[in-house]
Formats: sequence, structure tokens, C-alpha cells
Amino acid sequence: MSIPIWRLTKIFVLIKLLQLVIVYITTIRFDTSSEIIINAQLASHQALVEQWPKFPITTLITRILNKFITWDIVYFSDLYVNDIKFEHQFVFCPNWWRLIKSIGPDNFYSRLIVSVIVSNTCHYLSVLVLYMLTRDYLSRFQRREVLDRHSELASILMIIAPAGIFLTSGYSEVFSNLLSFTAIYLHNKSFNHQDFSQANNKSIRYVSMYVILGILTAYNFTIRANLVLLGVLYLYDLYEFVLVNHNWTQGTWAIITGSQIFLSIVNQNWISYRTFCPQRGEWCENRIPSLFQYAQDHYWNVGFMKYWTPNNIPNFILASPLLVIHGLAIRHYIKELPKIKKIMPLVLINCLLMVGAIFFWNVQIFNRISSFLPLSYWYVAQLILEDDWRGRAMAYFMIIYGLLQTSLFAAFLPPA
Repeated sequence: MSIPIWRLTKIFVLIKLLQLVIVYITTIRFDTSSEIIINAQLASHQALVEQWPKFPITTLITRILNKFITWDIVYFSDLYVNDIKFEHQFVFCPNWWRLIKSIGPDNFYSRLIVSVIVSNTCHYLSVLVLYMLTRDYLSRFQRREVLDRHSELASILMIIAPAGIFLTSGYSEVFSNLLSFTAIYLHNKSFNHQDFSQANNKSIRYVSMYVILGILTAYNFTIRANLVLLGVLYLYDLYEFVLVNHNWTQGTWAIITGSQIFLSIVNQNWISYRTFCPQRGEWCENRIPSLFQYAQDHYWNVGFMKYWTPNNIPNFILASPLLVIHGLAIRHYIKELPKIKKIMPLVLINCLLMVGAIFFWNVQIFNRISSFLPLSYWYVAQLILEDDWRGRAMAYFMIIYGLLQTSLFAAFLPPA
């Protein structure tokens, strides 16, 4: 397998440069609350400038970094240099900001730079992993030259993904995307899909790889909470091994692997409970005390249809194009299921993600949190391969939306 690294790298660098230019030239800031943080970190900025006195580009960098202190990065950037203090900060899964905190000198701007470098490195690597993942999943269903082109187009679409500037500025989505694509890739690799002794022609080929994947997905939950949906991979395995194959040995491995995500959830919940309870009262007194659930409801108004209010109609409009793309991708691959049976758990995860975004969460975040799933990239790439105008229209939408969103982000305007 030969990855077209040079072509992908040129497109990747071009998109990133366009984003940085847009961030730099955007001058208006609708929300100036981040100025509080910037003013509090003047000493850190001066220390960085003094550390690199012969590099005037330092001022250019910090001007861009100041624009990145927006939305969730307001919280992340504080946690890069300070200890966690307030209960709502526990919503931001800890192993992203802890990773950045563990790298580089103890300087606010140095760690912001590290977060941007790590984010973009993870984005680039996720583009390459998606190429391998596409080839691996679809290799038996397409001719070699078609498969190569399909994989390359899917990777390009990952570069121009609607998550846009959120994949550049230091958000946790990028690291979770890389871990997600890697987990899906290795999950598929761990199976023998041509074991004709089994009713579904599927069995575990590499048990050690399969079980270690549980650690990877459990860790990914501590980067982005919505990655708990990857647990569907193991629930579906359990269904196939036990109810279809009647193989309790392999079903037990699915339980062992999938339960690691459950243990990660319990551990995160226990840490917050131990920190605040019982003296906190309120959520501590619930039958199942969950700070994450309470904070999402109390601070961000997350809950069933709570976001269905007239003032949120613009947010539904912002998310609707990508919701349509994902909906069409789900419909397409449901039709492909007789041919590509192993894609079923990815379809289920995508369905659950859409249900969560439409009925439970702040819907506009779908444009960035959906970037960890490959189906939409595969679907649009397939349309482009077939010279379908819808594929080109969707690709143009991704480019235009990504660049427009970059300017809105730099101006501290929605979508968040």
C-alpha cells in the first residue's frame, strides 16, 4: 500500500495556511471575555518574547494564539497551567489538557503553542490513518485503482472537514479522531472475516490486539466523552459472537474488552464524587450521582429536547447541511450492508450520534464532534468517484463552511 503522502501534505498545508491567514486578519471580537485571560498572562507573553528575542514572528504567533482563546479553549488554556478548581471543569475530559500540561515549559503561551502543534500533528496523522482504514474496509469491494482514489478522496475530505478550525486551534477532537480511526482500523484487523466455521463468517484472529483495543477506546473516552459510542463496536461483537455464532468464548473476550470503557466511565465519575461529595449536596444525593450529567444539564442546558427553542433555530440551520450528509451516508451504507456486513456497527454509532445531536445536545457541535466517524467521508468520496454533482456540492460546502467558520471562530462568534 502506497499512501499519496505528498499530495495529501500539500493540501493539508494549504488549508492550514488559509485558516491561519483568516484568523490573523479577523479583527473584530464579538465576545471580549477572553481579554481577561490574555491580560492576566502578559507576563507569560513577555517571557516568550524574551526567550526568542531575535524572532519577531513570536508577536505574530501570539496574535494568532490570542484569537484561539475562544469557546472551550478558554477552559482548556486555563487547565494547561492551573489545577482544576470548579466542578463544571470536570466536563472537559482530563487527558487532553493533562497531555498538553505534561509537555513543554510551564508557560501559558508555550503550552498553547504545544496544543496547536499536537492538534495539527494528530489531524495530519488521522488523515493518513483514514486512508489506511478506507483501504482496509473496502479492499474486497472495489478494484485497486478505484480503491486508491476512494481512499485518497476520503482523506482529502478529512482535511477539509466541517470541523475546520477546531481541528487546528487546540481542541481535543483532533486527538480523539486519531485514536478513533486507529481503534476502528485495528478492530477490523483483529478479525478473520472469512471464518466459514462461524455462522457470520467472523471470529477473533488476534485476541491480544482485540483486548488492548479496549484500553485504547477506554482512554479515548477520557479525551472526548462522546467517544463512549465506540463501545457499540463491542456490544455488536457480543451480539454476533453469542446470539449468532453461539460462541461464548469469543463473547467473553468482547465483554472483557468492552467493559474497559465502562470502568473508565466509573473511574471518571468516582474521581468527581470523591472530590465534591457528600458535602456538595444536590447531584451528590442522586441515586446514581454523576457530575458529568449534572454539569451538562445545569451549566449547558443539555437534555432531551431542551435545545428545541426558537432562539436555537439558527443553530439547527447551521448543523442541518452536515446532518443531511450523515443521514444520506447512513442510508447509503444500510443499502450496502448485504455486501459490506462489517460496516453495521459504524452505521449504528453514526445513528446514535445524530440522535444525540438532534434531541439531546447543543446541535451545532455536531459539525465538529462528528469528525471521528468515517462514513460521511466515504460517502461523499463515493459520490465524487461516480461524478455525481451531489458529491461536488458537498465538498464545496465543506470548503466554504470551513473557511467561513474560521473567521467566525476568530471573531468569537458561533458556531462553537
